[in-house]
Amino acid sequence: MLTVNKTVENFLEVFIPMFLIYRNDPKKLFQSNKSPSSSSWQQQISDEKNLYIYEHTYYDCLELFIQYGYAFLFVSIWPWAPLVAAINSIMEVRMDAAKLVYCKRRPFQKSRKSINNAWIKSFEVLSIIIVISNFLTLELVSDRVQSLSFYFNLPTFKLIVYVEHIFLTIVLIFWYVVPDIPRDIHHRLNRRKYLQFTTINQDDKKFN
Repeated sequence: MLTVNKTVENFLEVFIPMFLIYRNDPKKLFQSNKSPSSSSWQQQISDEKNLYIYEHTYYDCLELFIQYGYAFLFVSIWPWAPLVAAINSIMEVRMDAAKLVYCKRRPFQKSRKSINNAWIKSFEVLSIIIVISNFLTLELVSDRVQSLSFYFNLPTFKLIVYVEHIFLTIVLIFWYVVPDIPRDIHHRLNRRKYLQFTTINQDDKKFN
């Protein structure tokens, strides 16, 4: 289902727009990725005005969010799902590159410190749901869970709840202990900001 879904999305996002744009002049498809020196800027602007507008990254992030859910919500049933998701991610990088180069106008730059915080929270919530979903699925399909329940003399559901809470605790500990930005990179960024601030102050003193 994951592979079929991504194939249909790539077909609708890349191949159909590419066909609609270049059906009258297929030669432009092979000329669109040339360097600026091969054609004038006026010609490049004229070519790009016929392309679609790239509005935002919402749908690209949504595709990754859905793929993450597909890959890990039921990984206990089909362990090959993460491998298929990795292959789909490699294809997605190529398809998005083709979409930006051949089907979309050059987007305007918008500076952001990182990915939108709403997406980060969404992935974190989905990670918690993934842990709960996989353990509940194991309760239904795994015979080993039944044997462990008999061994510890606990009801199956209660055993699943205990183990699930242990794993959730481990996940929360990792979120707290492992920083989002590695320490050496964090120090380099702070040093860069300090040097920029110092250079600006020195330039201000020279002009004053």
